[in-house]
Amino acid sequence: MIVKVAKLDKSIKSSFKRLSEYITNEQVQSDINIRNVGAWIEPNDIYDMDDLELFIEDVEAVQSMSEAKSDKTYHLIVSFGVDERPDIDTLKNINNELIDSLGFGSHQRLSVIHDDTDNLHMHIAINKINPEKYTILEPYYPYKTLSKKAKELEIKYNLNQTHSNEKSNENTCTAANDIDARPTQISFKSYVFSIDLSECKSWAEFHDRLKENGVEYRKYGSGAVFKDLKDNKINIKASAVKREYSLNSLEKKYGKFEPSKSLNDIQNSYQRYQDLSLKKQYDFINTSRKIKSKQEKQIVKNEYVDAAKYSGEMIDNLSHMAGGGELDRLLIKIYKKTQAKERLEQLREERQQEIKKINDKYKYYTYDAWLQRQALTNEKAELALKNIKESRINYIKGDFKELKNRALKITKNGTYILNNKLKATNKSIFLTPKYNNIKKAVKTLKNNNIIPDTLNGTDEFKAKVINIIASNDLDITFKDNELNQKISAAKILKQDNLISYINERNGKISNFAKFDGKEQEYTYLGYFKYNDKFFLKFKSNVNNTVYIKEPVKEDYTLLKQYKKGDTVSVKTPIKDSYDIECFISEKEKNRITFKELSSPDNSYKRISTKEHNGQKFYLYKKDNDKNIYVSKTYLMKEKIKEQESKKENNKNKGLER
Repeated sequence: MIVKVAKLDKSIKSSFKRLSEYITNEQVQSDINIRNVGAWIEPNDIYDMDDLELFIEDVEAVQSMSEAKSDKTYHLIVSFGVDERPDIDTLKNINNELIDSLGFGSHQRLSVIHDDTDNLHMHIAINKINPEKYTILEPYYPYKTLSKKAKELEIKYNLNQTHSNEKSNENTCTAANDIDARPTQISFKSYVFSIDLSECKSWAEFHDRLKENGVEYRKYGSGAVFKDLKDNKINIKASAVKREYSLNSLEKKYGKFEPSKSLNDIQNSYQRYQDLSLKKQYDFINTSRKIKSKQEKQIVKNEYVDAAKYSGEMIDNLSHMAGGGELDRLLIKIYKKTQAKERLEQLREERQQEIKKINDKYKYYTYDAWLQRQALTNEKAELALKNIKESRINYIKGDFKELKNRALKITKNGTYILNNKLKATNKSIFLTPKYNNIKKAVKTLKNNNIIPDTLNGTDEFKAKVINIIASNDLDITFKDNELNQKISAAKILKQDNLISYINERNGKISNFAKFDGKEQEYTYLGYFKYNDKFFLKFKSNVNNTVYIKEPVKEDYTLLKQYKKGDTVSVKTPIKDSYDIECFISEKEKNRITFKELSSPDNSYKRISTKEHNGQKFYLYKKDNDKNIYVSKTYLMKEKIKEQESKKENNKNKGLER
């Protein structure tokens, strides 16, 4: 048994949906008698394969709650020997034990078994984001963990022991050595190995040849590494690619190590400058400015040192002016000292003038100043500058003197610093249009029982404040009655959207029925095994009903032509089966229904967050209950009361002190 962490390619990076589509569409369904082909969802107490679309939506919702920059999807491949065909229960047990060993036991995942090659294999798509805490899990040394676990499972389930004589390779199992899931892709190590560097005759040629291929050679410790310029996380020890690429070997060939002096690495890492965002363009220019300025200043410095040395040598040659007497030698010594001092002062002045020219040439501009210059010819820069100016006029107007006691510090200008992003004065709270920043400000008003006057700023800013108050069902009123009316309307709309969302989700859940032989167009959903019998699934293109049919002889010929998702017209005879009634009854019993939850308590567990018509809703589940409950509020009322009580106690303790 071979277990491998598959590195996702660029087209499916961080997309659980695309990976799911890839592994589910890989199933070859040309023969109904294929053994052990299956797919399942974990945890399976909410969704099964009939609700795959809904399940993927929930995974993406959970992933959207995390601000992690790294890949949020984990792809595991488990492959068995040519002569190995474990049953479905064994495969599920192996699956669960491997997942648990990595720490993904409570995470959402999709498992698919493929039997379309000589080797039965299993794909596992895992959501790396914890569905409760919204934190990302990065397994520590997964290759070592999986190798150890695979060895145990081979013995436990009497499989071919491919790991019995295997030496530990934990030090070599890096991202650079990992081969991608798709056979068309090669590892970074293989890629570097394929670059022809044999004709390079100097360090400069060596660096340039590598950069043409998006690779950098960099000194690291006492040795060197190759780095991927498109992904700084990927690197490999130089000698691991070829022995002749070690730092010692190349220094014998090219002389003492010379780092790259060009800006090609910066340009490659940023790809095409024109494709960058304005902020990245600014950062790129700043980085380039610093490097070019440093390089030119170093040239001036070197010229200064060389000129000083040359002047010193010329002055030393003045000894021939002496007549040989003691007085002459003394006079010459004084003259040489004077000349050297004057020359050095002259050189210093010249150097300072050159440095000033370089500073003027590569003058630093703030982001605002740079945008102002760009705005003359760039519409995007003009718009960005406008948004920055508008963000500085967004504020909540009112009497906020009470906040002075809660400020972390107060500036010379009388500004209250409430936290790292929230600032206020006696009459206003200044805010950027960022959602979280506004949310903090609004909750600050709520927690301090402050009734503000009104809002000042852009329409976008005002809309966000109103939406936050409505979405969180906060009891906040302004002295501005017109604004209060807008908040009330938003709360009503929120309730309407909630009902709309519940109806939409319930409408997507399929009904199951026996195939009635009615001639119409269906979508072929594949086959499944139930009570040791195979059954076919067809979804009506007219309604949301999934019809179950036991195949007859005529179906076997047609199945060779069918592919999952094809539109078909079924005209074959019906074979009545008690197992179908049992299956449908079981499905109806476990049917999921979305319901409204107005006030969730501690017995409900939040499972996901959804957005509908621009508004967020929160999905809850209760133990031993198949239904999913949808709420407008995130914080439970009991928890809100608890938090308010805690704050009041802390306030009283502060007064006592």
